Amino acid sequence: MMLSFFFPVCVIVLIVCFYSTTSSFPVPFFSSLSLFIIYLLFVCSYHGRPSMTAEYGVKVVHDLSMHYLFLCFILFMTGTPNALALFPLVSPDVYLVAGELMKTSPAIASSLAKPMKWIARKMYGTDDYNRVGSGILQFNCMAEIGLGITSMFEMLTPKRNVIGCVILWQFLRTRYMLMDDMKRSFTQLNQTITGYIGKIPIIGGVWKLIQKGGAWMTKMPEPGAKPGGLASKCTVM
Repeated sequence: MMLSFFFPVCVIVLIVCFYSTTSSFPVPFFSSLSLFIIYLLFVCSYHGRPSMTAEYGVKVVHDLSMHYLFLCFILFMTGTPNALALFPLVSPDVYLVAGELMKTSPAIASSLAKPMKWIARKMYGTDDYNRVGSGILQFNCMAEIGLGITSMFEMLTPKRNVIGCVILWQFLRTRYMLMDDMKRSFTQLNQTITGYIGKIPIIGGVWKLIQKGGAWMTKMPEPGAKPGGLASKCTVM
């Protein structure tokens, strides 16, 4: 319970430092490292000490905390601030804290309800606590895809990080193969883009090639068939 309250507060403070600094002191480096440590504590609090065993892997493979532990590691490695990271790293735990406050401190929850409900309606289309959870997960998936897209655009700038971009997209690929929320987000994005550019000559053809490449990269092996290609490398990271 204490960790549930401690976590989002630390994340918010660290991200404020992460994006507000203009000094030469490597605050982004230490902020990302701190986020990594916090998520590691979060994973350990649920699943115990990490171990390189199949049993432990089965327990954590679908855990969002483990997924975002890897995302923190990627941000730590690249050292490039991106405000889109704020959504997946903070909002799920703010949601959990809100639920705890409604149970343990209804007076505090009531005082915070009005601004938080307004934000929820604007961002997720509902302020009902039982329904907003799915909206948060879907919105966060879009934010993660946005991280991947911005990393590709950064390839055209002096701040490019080729290895970071590749690892981030491997992370998104793995998230797609493991989580239905990410599948729905990519499907929604694909349908939206196809509606705009699908019938444009040349551009539409290039987009179809991208679609085929994406389908090949995320293809799962047939039951009983020997895995091959990229599908054989479907791991958490």
